[in-house]
Amino acid sequence: MGTKQKKVEKAKPAASQNKSFISGIILITLGLFFLLDSLNIIAFSFDYVMLIIGLIFLLIYISTKSPGVLIPGVMLSLFGLIIIFGISYLPYLWTLSIALSFFAVYITKRKDTAWALIPGAILLSISVIILFNYYTSIDAFPIILIVLGSYLIYKNYYGAKK
Repeated sequence: MGTKQKKVEKAKPAASQNKSFISGIILITLGLFFLLDSLNIIAFSFDYVMLIIGLIFLLIYISTKSPGVLIPGVMLSLFGLIIIFGISYLPYLWTLSIALSFFAVYITKRKDTAWALIPGAILLSISVIILFNYYTSIDAFPIILIVLGSYLIYKNYYGAKK
């Protein structure tokens, strides 16, 4: 019983250190944005709030290595950049931002992150369809079907050889 109690006591300070580290990162991030605003380097406005929140989620990921905070971190950071740069009129950027957040989870290569490829690929396909419809008269849906079918044949052919 004494061994279990020691393990619990050791884990408790690490958790409180982690919380204070995250709180410190949040305060530093907010302080930097307000400092840049006071030095007239950036004009702080509500447009930056989404970017700041996204960056905070990304900093939490860096300190905790929890892939669950990557989705809102990447998504909100990219949404913030879309708004700040004034390119919100490009409809494919919104779905592409969400797709990239799922790919970020997959890239971590943590246990059981392969699931993130499915929503990421679906949203990427939607982004490509919107992109094609926005800039060309070519219908992207048949192209996506051809690419997907080619991939499945390739996977089947080379999977059978192994």
